[in-house]
Amino acid sequence: MVVMFFLTTPVVFWVGSRFFIGALKAARQKTTDMNTLVAVGAFAAWLYSSLATFFPQFFSEAEIMPHVYYDGAAFIVTLIILGRLLEAKAKGRTSQAIQRLVGLKPKTARIVREGVESDIPSRAFSKAT
Repeated sequence: MVVMFFLTTPVVFWVGSRFFIGALKAARQKTTDMNTLVAVGAFAAWLYSSLATFFPQFFSEAEIMPHVYYDGAAFIVTLIILGRLLEAKAKGRTSQAIQRLVGLKPKTARIVREGVESDIPSRAFSKAT
């Protein structure tokens, strides 16, 4: 359990520091957001597990079998970071796809006025209508 403590602590507090910073900023504005949820969840799992690891007598006095949730704390932080990474990649791909679609816009437009066909630049056409 002590090994898990030392492996999980950097994940929760170093990798997950952005959640704690975001939660503090939200708390200063007297509001909550996703950062608050992640920070509270990861910290609660880490704190409970730390108490169970280093002060098991506290739980044995209450006749409770202590369990550790270091993995839960690390998974919360890791999965949210992974989700944000995947979201950023998807947004980047979407932006590229939109730029390619805009690049497919025709240079000219053929219009028929009073039976006569003519080609005009598409910019002029969009302003004319």
